[in-house]
Amino acid sequence: MTGVFERAGAHLVVIPLQVHSSRMVISKMSAAIGNGHIGEGANLQEFLEKQKDTEVIINGGYFYFEKVKETYGIELPMGKNVGDGFGICKISDNSYADTSSCSDRMGGWVVQRCKGEPFELIPNISGTKHPNCEEYKYILSCSPLLMMEGKRVTNPVTPLEIKEKKGPPGHLGHLTQPNQRSLIGQRLDGSLVFISTQNGIIFEDMQELVEKSGCQTAMALDGGGSTFLWEKGQPKVQGDKTRVVGNSIVVFAETF
Repeated sequence: MTGVFERAGAHLVVIPLQVHSSRMVISKMSAAIGNGHIGEGANLQEFLEKQKDTEVIINGGYFYFEKVKETYGIELPMGKNVGDGFGICKISDNSYADTSSCSDRMGGWVVQRCKGEPFELIPNISGTKHPNCEEYKYILSCSPLLMMEGKRVTNPVTPLEIKEKKGPPGHLGHLTQPNQRSLIGQRLDGSLVFISTQNGIIFEDMQELVEKSGCQTAMALDGGGSTFLWEKGQPKVQGDKTRVVGNSIVVFAETF
């Protein structure tokens, strides 16, 4: 399955990736890219001006949201976001480095041991060893987990979300409301699928699409104004064009 789809009034783009993993990395979004630089973010255009050899790029995970625990009573979902062994988002607080992905919802990580190694999607379930920088050079925390072992994952909704009819901002992209969203999925053969939507959609509809795309595992990335998907010089999905985003998943035109 590939191409553009309409679902519940939403314009969705699906890009299956049959590329060698050495062309793909989790990258910091920084207008001033440099070795060891902890990126404070950039918008998509600023990033593309620095990375001329980009073939496909999708938004990554989340910036730090300081009050998510005190406001919603749940743990920070961001975990480690690492590229080339360095943090790839602005670190606002020490708790940002915590690797726990939401306590009451299953999340997970997209990881890569080093350039040239395959990408792995690791669900954060009971007993899972949390990835660390000594083992993986690239780590991207994702939430929520949408698909595991080819089956949909049900994510519970907190009492406050039921009351407000939305999820924490910058966290799950308002779990119970239609929203712009991006996700990454992986098939049995190891190939990856990027899915993004221009208009609002709920996670259940995204789960249906990853099922049809043959994904065994799928996790949500950031959403809302941070949503973007760009392929071969063309913007496929674009949220807020001026939005500063901390990190992304990039497929380069050539191997490293």
